[in-house]
Amino acid sequence: MGHSGETPQPDLNHEELPKGGFGSVALIELSPLVSTTTGVLVLFVGKRLNRELKALRNYSIPEPVSGGLLVAILLTLLYLLGGARAQFQPEFA
Repeated sequence: MGHSGETPQPDLNHEELPKGGFGSVALIELSPLVSTTTGVLVLFVGKRLNRELKALRNYSIPEPVSGGLLVAILLTLLYLLGGARAQFQPEFA
């Protein structure tokens, strides 16, 4: 019955990615080993944040959450300011 009104979704596997931030988007792909290593590093960053910031301890924020939130904020800033986008591959082939 005609047009469904949905906007087409970009094909993220294609070379041309939609523009974000202030320029074109650069895709940073991380292998499964690098993704896993990054996850472990995020855990240690979260442990350090929880040790340094009393509010995180008082509200019982888990280390992976505080570290993951910091990384999410950094990746968002990277995308908005530099136009880079990270893609993690969690599965080993």
